[in-house]
Amino acid sequence: MQTSYSTISDIFGLPRRYTVPLFQRPYVWAQKTQWEPLWTDVSRLADAARAGVNPPPHFLGSIVLEKVATQSYPERRDVIDGQQRLTTLQLLLKAAHDCFSAIGEQQRALQLASMLRNHAIGAVEEEQTFKVLPTNVDREAYRRVMQATSPADLIGVAGLLPDAYRYFHGQLSEWLAAHAPSPGGQARDALFVTLNQRLKCVVLDLDQTDEAQVIFETLNARGTPLLPADLVKNWLLREVERRGLHGNIEQLYASTWHEFDKDHAYWRKESGRGHAARARIDTYLANYLTLHLRHSVPATYLYGEFLDLQAREDAGPSTDGSGSAVNPVARLQDLRKHAVGFRRADEATEPGRIGVFLRRLKALDVVSLTPFFLWLFARPGTDDSDAAAVSEALESFLVRRMVCDLDTRGYTTFFVDLLAAASQTPDAVPAAPAVRQFLGRSQAEGARWPEDAEFTKAWMAEPLYKRLTRPRLRMMLLALEARLHSQFSEAFTLADDKLQIEHVMPQSWENHWPLPDGQDAGHAQDRRNALLHTIGNLTLVTKKLNPSLSNAPWIAASPEGKSKRAGLHGHSILRLNHELVHSHEDGWDEDRIEARSLTLLQHAKAVWSAP
Repeated sequence: MQTSYSTISDIFGLPRRYTVPLFQRPYVWAQKTQWEPLWTDVSRLADAARAGVNPPPHFLGSIVLEKVATQSYPERRDVIDGQQRLTTLQLLLKAAHDCFSAIGEQQRALQLASMLRNHAIGAVEEEQTFKVLPTNVDREAYRRVMQATSPADLIGVAGLLPDAYRYFHGQLSEWLAAHAPSPGGQARDALFVTLNQRLKCVVLDLDQTDEAQVIFETLNARGTPLLPADLVKNWLLREVERRGLHGNIEQLYASTWHEFDKDHAYWRKESGRGHAARARIDTYLANYLTLHLRHSVPATYLYGEFLDLQAREDAGPSTDGSGSAVNPVARLQDLRKHAVGFRRADEATEPGRIGVFLRRLKALDVVSLTPFFLWLFARPGTDDSDAAAVSEALESFLVRRMVCDLDTRGYTTFFVDLLAAASQTPDAVPAAPAVRQFLGRSQAEGARWPEDAEFTKAWMAEPLYKRLTRPRLRMMLLALEARLHSQFSEAFTLADDKLQIEHVMPQSWENHWPLPDGQDAGHAQDRRNALLHTIGNLTLVTKKLNPSLSNAPWIAASPEGKSKRAGLHGHSILRLNHELVHSHEDGWDEDRIEARSLTLLQHAKAVWSAP
C-alpha cells in the first residue's frame, strides 16, 4: 500500500483509468449536501488567491484504489472507496473546461482536457479514454456529459450526473463573469490554479497483496469510523518511529497522547448540536489548528489541514511565533500542552473572574474565542490578574454588542485577528492592554465596542426578553445580581438552571393590571407594551415560585389574595428582588419600570465597562 497527499492534477494528470466496479452503488451525491459545499470551498480559495493571499490546499477526503494487472495502456485502478468524489471532481473539471473554452481561454482549456481524457493509442472505444469510468448504470449519462460543450447540449438529458455538470457550469460562469475586469487575467489564474493545485485528497494505492475488500469494509462498515484526531495520532507516532526521533516511543506516547485515549469519556464525547456535533477531541483539534494556521478550520477537513500545517512547520519556523521547527515529537508535546487550556475553557469550573467569564461565555454561545484562550492559557506571562483583565474586556465587548443587537457573523475572523494581534505582545508583558486596544480600535459595524450612549439607548428601550435567548438574558440578570452583593453579603451560589426569568408586570396584564387613569387608552397601552419586555420589568425566580406568581397583581385586592410582591417578599433571597419588594410597596407601573431600567443600567455599566 502506498499513501500520498495528492492534488487534483496529481490524480488526473497521470495516464491512468479509474474504473468504478460493478458492485459499487451508482452516483448519489446531490446539490445541497455535496455540490454546494464543494463549490463554496473552491470559490473561497479562488477569491483568496485573487486577493493576493496564498491559501493552504483544501482537503477533500480520501480515495482508495487497487492496482489492476493489465498489459494495456493506460494503467488501470479500480476505485475501492471514493468513487462519488472522483466522479464529482471530473464533472467540475469538465464544466471548468467548457467555461474556459467559451471565453477563449484555449490554453487553460487544453490543460483541463488532459485531466479528463487519456491520450488514445490506436483504435479504442471512447469510454476507454475517460479518466474515470463510472459504474454501468451511470456510463451513458456520463458519456453524454463528456461529449457536451455546454449545458445546451444536455437539454432533455436527466439525472444527477448532468445536473451536477449544469450546477458547476452555472457557478463557474457566474464567477468568471463577475471577475472579468480582473487585470491580466488574475482571477482566471486564481481559479485555474485552485482547481489544479489547491484541492487535495489522501490517496491509498493498494497492490495485489493488500486485502482491498477488508480495507473497504473497515472504512465503510465495521465498528466506529476513525476520527480525524485518530489519523493525526497515528501519523505522528508513525513518523516519530520512522525517523528515529525518540528513543522510547512508548514513553513519548505516555507523556503526550495517552491522556486523550485514557479519558475517552471526555475526549470522544460529542459536543455541539445537530450537524455541527463532533467528538470533543476533534473540536479541540479544529481550535488547535486555527491557533497555528491563523484561519478558521472546518471540522470536516481537519486531517488535511493538519498535514498542511505539519509540512509547513516541520523544517522551518513555526507560525505561532516560537521560531523553532515543529517536528512530530514537538507537535505531540504541543498538542498535549494546549489540551490543558482547551479543557480549562470547556469545563469552566475554576473560581475567580476568569471562571466567571468562561461560564458566562457558554451562555453567550461564542465558541470562536477558544483558539484565543488556547494561546492565552499557554502564555508564560499570563497570570490570574492579566487573565481577569482580559476576561473583563472581552465580556464587556460581547455583552454590549449583544444588547445593541450588532452583527456577530464576522466573529470567527475577528477573533483570529485578535489572536494574531495579541500574540505580538512579549511574554513578560500583560496581554490585557493589547486586547483592550484591539477591541476598541474599530468603528466597523461588525467589530466595534459600543460606547455608553448607544448601550444606554438599547438598554432602556430594547425588548431584551423578546430578542435574547433565555440563557443569555439569565446570564445578564445573574451578573447584575452578583454586582448587587457587597463584600459583607453572605456567599451563596444559585445554579443557573434553577432560576427562570419572570416579568414583574406580567405579559398577560389585562385582568389585574389596569391602565393608568386619566391617560389616552391607546397611548397608555402602546407605552405599556413597549416597556413590558425591557430589562426594568424582568427579574429572576425559582422554577417552583414562578407558577405561583404567574399573572397575579402586584398588591392583592384582599388580605387572602395572592400578589407578586408578597410572593417575592416571602420566598426570594435575591438582591434583585429585595430592591423591588422594599422600594415599591405601593405599586408597579411604567414609570417604575423605566426607573428600574436606569438603576440597573448603572450596575451594568460597572460590570461591562465602556471601551
